[in-house]
Amino acid sequence: MREMKHSGIEWIGEIPKDWDKGHLKYYTQIKTGGTPSTSNQVWFDGDVLWFTPGDFDNILLNDSKRKLSNLAVLFRVANLFPANTTMIVGIGGTAGKVGYTIKESYCNQQITALINKSNTYPKYITYLMFCFSDVLKDNALYTTLPILNNQFIGNFSICIPKKLSEQRKIADYLDTKCSEIDATAENIQKEISLLEEYKKSVITEAVTKGLNPDAEMKDSGIEWIGDINRKASLCRLKFFSYMKGRIGWQGLKSEDFIDNGHVIMLVKNDIKWIVIFNLKLAIYL
Repeated sequence: MREMKHSGIEWIGEIPKDWDKGHLKYYTQIKTGGTPSTSNQVWFDGDVLWFTPGDFDNILLNDSKRKLSNLAVLFRVANLFPANTTMIVGIGGTAGKVGYTIKESYCNQQITALINKSNTYPKYITYLMFCFSDVLKDNALYTTLPILNNQFIGNFSICIPKKLSEQRKIADYLDTKCSEIDATAENIQKEISLLEEYKKSVITEAVTKGLNPDAEMKDSGIEWIGDINRKASLCRLKFFSYMKGRIGWQGLKSEDFIDNGHVIMLVKNDIKWIVIFNLKLAIYL
């Protein structure tokens, strides 16, 4: 069994005895991105990656929603970061989110880039900071929004294997395991979507056709309903409910609430009440 020692860092605990601990600034170069002058559109709408916090959906930063032009690269209007850079969102509601670039790229001033030094394997640093993203955010400076400045990030304590080969081995292992987990999560999400569709079909079948599969049916004459139970009648929603439209909670009065029954509240401002009011339903009488 590998001999362990206490790291002296609350959120890390014990680490292997032959590992190092230290501040992040000793293992990476820390730089902040920037935004070219938005008054000059010539810097934008090209094909050069330019990351903003909205791009941090996955740990791998494959593409950016906005891009810079080749002229921006030529005139060096922002810092260009090498491939295999760890990026951390430093400002805003998503502060602490971590990503890893696979190409040369830029980022805006809300993002801090960690460029590996010779004693670090870049992907290991990415996984390490991903692990501590919540710690980063919980310890961020706050004004109106959380802020992780370069000084705070540089003094952030980390643990790291001394050998570059061990860092790489850990990162490669995590690449494999995370790919497996992502694939499983995708399959589960597909199953959830199928189950939601199945649930909807079960409800639709029951409320429009009843519970007797052999019951005689008739055409409802309504496209979104289709065939209905012969014993069901068509009627408009307004005959079976009380409807009143208001914008927001401020307009509600005591008489708008009821002691019994169910209330459906619709909050979309673009709903056409007359359409809902005259909506036809199939219902058993």
